[in-house]
Amino acid sequence: MKKQSKREEVTVGIIYVRTSADEDGLLDLEEQERICREYCEKKDIKVARVFRDENASANNIYRPGLIEAVTYCDNHYVDLLITSHPDRFARNATACELLELALGRTGVFVLYAIDDKVEETADGWLSTAMKAMFAEYSSRIQSERIRQAIPLRRWPKEKGTDA
Repeated sequence: MKKQSKREEVTVGIIYVRTSADEDGLLDLEEQERICREYCEKKDIKVARVFRDENASANNIYRPGLIEAVTYCDNHYVDLLITSHPDRFARNATACELLELALGRTGVFVLYAIDDKVEETADGWLSTAMKAMFAEYSSRIQSERIRQAIPLRRWPKEKGTDA
């Protein structure tokens, strides 16, 4: 399917939401979608579709919902991919940059509902890059803490064993 040409002066966006298995108590998919929809309504952005990844790590760019979203952008007229927070999109600065470049080639900008600076400005680029770096830093800290905690765990002995 070929990308449709723009027929009217309406900003068209798609929403991407993601959770991972280890995010108890964080924003669920519905809450992320609500944040994005409210943002789109406030900014007069027509939402074409919503793409979801549940129990998917942001360190992996090969997520089914994300791949479907990027493919949709290749084949349809879309101005923006909107997600609630940078870490919903990617937790790796390099992956974030590559995804944004790939989408940018089709004329699609990534927008975070918590901050509406689009990367086409110098401030938007800096803001996006810094948020991607902080998301990656947070992910690395979490991994480091998990690795440090694993040797400290004391597994209960099974009954009838000396070990």
